[in-house]
Amino acid sequence: MVTVKEAKKIINIFSVWELLNLQGSPGKSCKAPHREDRSPSFSIYDNGNRFKDFGTGENGDVVVFISLVLGISESEACKELIKFAGGGNIPPVSKTCISPDKKTEEEDRNFCEYLRLGSQYELYKLAELRGIGFHGIRLAQKRGHLRFLSNKAGTVWSLADLEGAFRQDRLLSGNPVRLKDGKRVKARTLGKLKHPLGLTEAHPYESILLVEGGPDFLAAHYLITQTKQENLFGVIAMLGAHQEFTPEQAKNLKGKRVRIFPHMDEAGMKGVQHWFSSLKSVGVHVDIYDYDEITTKDGKLITDLNDLLRVNLDDWDNDPLIRNPLRGLSGKE
Repeated sequence: MVTVKEAKKIINIFSVWELLNLQGSPGKSCKAPHREDRSPSFSIYDNGNRFKDFGTGENGDVVVFISLVLGISESEACKELIKFAGGGNIPPVSKTCISPDKKTEEEDRNFCEYLRLGSQYELYKLAELRGIGFHGIRLAQKRGHLRFLSNKAGTVWSLADLEGAFRQDRLLSGNPVRLKDGKRVKARTLGKLKHPLGLTEAHPYESILLVEGGPDFLAAHYLITQTKQENLFGVIAMLGAHQEFTPEQAKNLKGKRVRIFPHMDEAGMKGVQHWFSSLKSVGVHVDIYDYDEITTKDGKLITDLNDLLRVNLDDWDNDPLIRNPLRGLSGKE
């Protein structure tokens, strides 16, 4: 049974707004969703954990918000919050992502614990942050790997293994993540990277986009939405250039077409050669996408797939493979 304290870690005001399909769009300055409000007098702050209605003076946390918009007591609101967190409205990443009854050893921890679906607002914020089309962000969430959580540092977007073995966190604000030792990093990885992200879910897809890192994982999903053939393409991400396929993992992709979208730095290219060789050695049809001096809108060279979404329009017009980076990848073309 999820407690109210635990539920508050899973569900924030943005989530409730989305779940209840309240009118308007939540934000730091928005219209009250439960009363007539001619001009924005409602504010959600503290990473979606608190609100204030400047029109009425009411304020509080997610429990008070539920009580206010549903017209119920705070006791009843607590019950509704628990239902949202554990009653099936916010599905876990997979059936294995259920809070354990007791603490386990580090290697047995479930790193999907407390992850939740992102609200419409959070999905749009992530799309804006990464410069990726909203439909790609939504597809990544629909397929189960993109999840969110809220903590003292802010709202976190996380790419999670469906079995709960590992996840990689980044702040939705774009700020670095602070580790326990005080070091600040772009992304924090929790758990052991037992396999590439998305590998165990690749079976239904005939073609695979293989990328490095979380941002490119999202960018790959956006490319897939542009094909109008989402059922044909899967995405696998190496969460770091050092990660490799084991022979058995590589064999899981035999019979599929794989296109690698590299990171154009020394470590990234070294990783790509390892991945290419591992897949080729077991008979996988694999190729490497060539950015070939393509530039972004501001004249910088493309260095990864996320950059490719901000390509120079002249390059876009002159090269059909830029307009469709998945050209030739599907056997049905």
